[in-house]
Amino acid sequence: MNEIKLINDRPIDPILCSTPKVISSTNTLCRVIQLHRFFENEKDSHRNEIVAAMIKIWNGTLVELYPTHSSSCLDMNCLDINGIKKRLESQLSETPYGAKVFEFYSEQISNTSTIQIFRKCLSMITKDLAMINMLDIQETTRGANGPTHIVSYSRFSKKQALAKQRNFVVKWTRWNEICSTYLYEIFSQKLTRENQLSPFLVPKIAAVDFERQICALSHWSHEPLEQKTTDHLRQSFHTIAGKSKRPKDAQIMLLEKINGSNMLDFIETKYELLNSEQKQALFEKMGQLAILDLWIGNTDRLIKLCYKGQYTLQAISSANFGNLMIRWDVDTDQMLELYAIDNGVDLQLISNERHKSAYRKFLNSYLDDPTPIESLAACALACMREAIQIKIQTSTPDTKKKLFAFQKDLEDLDVAKPALTKGISDMFTILKESLPAFWDGEEAVNIKNYLKENCPELLEAVSAQFEAIKK
Repeated sequence: MNEIKLINDRPIDPILCSTPKVISSTNTLCRVIQLHRFFENEKDSHRNEIVAAMIKIWNGTLVELYPTHSSSCLDMNCLDINGIKKRLESQLSETPYGAKVFEFYSEQISNTSTIQIFRKCLSMITKDLAMINMLDIQETTRGANGPTHIVSYSRFSKKQALAKQRNFVVKWTRWNEICSTYLYEIFSQKLTRENQLSPFLVPKIAAVDFERQICALSHWSHEPLEQKTTDHLRQSFHTIAGKSKRPKDAQIMLLEKINGSNMLDFIETKYELLNSEQKQALFEKMGQLAILDLWIGNTDRLIKLCYKGQYTLQAISSANFGNLMIRWDVDTDQMLELYAIDNGVDLQLISNERHKSAYRKFLNSYLDDPTPIESLAACALACMREAIQIKIQTSTPDTKKKLFAFQKDLEDLDVAKPALTKGISDMFTILKESLPAFWDGEEAVNIKNYLKENCPELLEAVSAQFEAIKK
């Protein structure tokens, strides 16, 4: 059964929990997307009527396959399965799209040789059809490596009276981002366990590598995939991508869907509802991320770098609020949660020798800076101001009022700056005093081995950063 697991009250979709769930959930999604595309030119109301009529026919056939008070199980074994299949095909042919749907499932239907297998097949088909009207896929093609799909649907289960809600994200990516995300996650978990901070959070992920034929899960391990399974998964994900930009890479990342909004949307809809304590918590978490991004080499969130033979902090660029998500419900006492998403490291900083050398020199000089915390806080604030100013120029009057409120707090010496500075300072202390020992100890062995196998250049860069901090 596809039970939704809870992690700190967050519902974690089954697709992130095991390789069999990756395979079965992908197969289901692929089938239903193809069904949905059959009806893409129909209005919702007409599509709903057509699907309801087909479900009635499929369910009617399914009822025939179960014994009643007047028929024994022995009688059921004598049923003419082929005759039932032909009658089913005939009934469906009289409905719009019915023949097309029957043909779509013809291979599965033809392979049903017993009553039990036939029942299971028909049950799967009726669930697929019921999902058509409950499927929501939002797509973005902004990713450099292929499309990203935010998936939501409900699916009925034989063991549950109500449909179970499923939510996850499918993203074409590279090992760099997969490993970086695991790295952010393990640092977040480390900070949470030791209660040193109330840190940022990271979405749970799983991944599939089609070339290496492996499925990677959150416990720093791989499970092998058979060639046939790998080929089928690759084709399924290409089907999900549809007419989108063709994916360039051989890796898929499956992510937890955060029940929240990106930073800009949050600013426009909920930021003004925060009290002073909540605002402080938000900016502190952003400060934690700012210095961790700088240290790991992620320059596409709150801090920007300028390269002219050497690296310097760049205070005239725009922060990327799209790589921050916030989960918060104004009607509850829930603590505001800040999620770091799209956590890929700048590849030049870990793979290009010239840029690697320049970046390490920059980090060393940053550590020698008499005011490293203040300079990073100033840079992050400047980048955030630039992002808000750009958004203001293209916003409606009502939205501008919301943006002005956030902009005012960025300028207020008693709001954003001290909280951001505290977050940077807290994380800076932990980077110097706690994380180096963790990185050299037993706890980090699994993640280091994982990085060595999948993204050795990231392991080399992170280890060098720790050595610089210790010195």
